[in-house]
Amino acid sequence: MTARAQAVRQVAEDQDLNTSEFNRAFVLIQYFGYLRRNPNDPQDTDYTGYDFWLTKLNQFNGNSIPDRELLGSHPRTISSVFMVSSDSS
Repeated sequence: MTARAQAVRQVAEDQDLNTSEFNRAFVLIQYFGYLRRNPNDPQDTDYTGYDFWLTKLNQFNGNSIPDRELLGSHPRTISSVFMVSSDSS
C-alpha cells in the first residue's frame, strides 16, 4: 500500500473523526427532516440551535441517555424533541 493510500485509510477509519462528522450530519438531518429548514434560517440566524444540539450530542458521545435536566443528548431523544417542536411543520 502506498503512503498516500495508507494516510487516506487512517483518516477514513479514525473513530474520533467518524463520530464528529456523524454527529454533525445527524443534527443537520434533524433540521432538514423535521423542521424542514436550514439551521440558520429564521428563527435562528446564527446556528445557535444547531450548535446547542450538536454540543449536547457530543457531550455524551452520541450514545448515552442522561438524567432529565440534560434531556436531548441521545439521538432518539433529540429526534423526539425535533418532532414535537413548535417550529416543525
